[in-house]
This record gives sequence, C-alpha cells and structure tokens, in this order.
Amino acid sequence: MKKLFFLTAIVISCFTYSCTDKKKLEKETLYKNVMKIHDDVMPKMQDIMNLKKNINSQIDSLSKDSLNATQVQELKKISNNLDNADHMMMKWMRGFNAKYDTLPIDDAINYLKKEEVKIKEVSNAMNSSIKEAQTKEK
Repeated sequence: MKKLFFLTAIVISCFTYSCTDKKKLEKETLYKNVMKIHDDVMPKMQDIMNLKKNINSQIDSLSKDSLNATQVQELKKISNNLDNADHMMMKWMRGFNAKYDTLPIDDAINYLKKEEVKIKEVSNAMNSSIKEAQTKEK
C-alpha cells in the first residue's frame, strides 16, 4: 500500500512539474514575443516624428493656397494617423505592467497574451502610418 501511495505521489509530482515547466516556458515565450515586437517597432518612433515634421511642413506650405484644400485635408489625416500611432505606443508602454511576473502563472500568461495583441495593434498602426506618410514625403 505504501508503495502504491509512493508511486502515485511520484507520478502526480512529475505531471505537476511537467505542466508547470510548460507554463513557465509559455510565459517566457510570450514575454519574448511581446518584447520583440516592441523592440522592432520602437526605433520607428523617430521615423514618425520626422515624417510628422515633414508632413506638417507640407501642410503649412499648402495651406497658403486655398486651391490645395483637398491635399491639406489628406495630409492632416496622415499627420493624425502618425500622432495616433505615437500615442498608441506611449499608452502601451505606460500601461505595460512589468509586475505581471508576480501574478499566478495562468494569470501572467493571460496578461501577456492580451499584451501581445495590443502591441501587434501598435506595430500595425505605426507601420501603416509610416508607409502612408512616406508616400507623401517630399
């Protein structure tokens, strides 16, 4: 009877350890993915600032002539998209809770999954606004 109990305890321990290891690996992988997306797109913040400056300069120049109203509106939209992408990144960075690691493992995994979705949205917004602005760059 003691041997059966001992074997059962060992099997349960191995199973628990194996599951915990898998969850730790999943958490680490999610964190690395989130940070990779962030690190890939973060340097583009300078591109956004430079493009915004260029676009706003074009707006100022074109605004002097009322015949350019359509172009000005289009450039203002592009400038707003650049602003929104910039704000999204800043909001994400302020909101990212580095203390996720103190949460129970399942909660940490769920948190990182949500953050991965958010940072992908930020990345998409930044990349698309940059691409759009580059088509209007002079």
